[in-house]
Amino acid sequence: MSPQFRVSSASSRHGPPDPVDRRGLLKTAGTASLAALAASCGVGPMPLRAADSQPDGYPTVEALKFFAADLASRTNGRLKVEIYPSEQLGSQNDTMELAQFGGVDFVRINLAPLNVLVPETTIPALPFLFRSIAHMRSARA
Repeated sequence: MSPQFRVSSASSRHGPPDPVDRRGLLKTAGTASLAALAASCGVGPMPLRAADSQPDGYPTVEALKFFAADLASRTNGRLKVEIYPSEQLGSQNDTMELAQFGGVDFVRINLAPLNVLVPETTIPALPFLFRSIAHMRSARA
């Protein structure tokens, strides 16, 4: 004996059909997709990368180390920074290009390589532009 199925017709419904909330549907689909993607990856967060042209022990590299330690402690280790001093990832121009394409997250470089991309950066690099450090700081404000 085969089971019998009862098909309801549209005329047996009470009231108009429920409208589809597109935004809600898209949010749900997006959340489900991201959750599935995150679950399938099985990889923890990628560390942030910081490049510096100066050697290890230089004040700017030490500042990056302090930043990395502070960030790790404030985020309970969720965010980490890998530091590459001494132009390990390439010259200043190379690391600037890496930053443009997302290969490195922080770049500490001299102002000169930026002059090609952002001509306004040549102004603070002009020699003898400021009379003193106080004059330079007042011009930034």
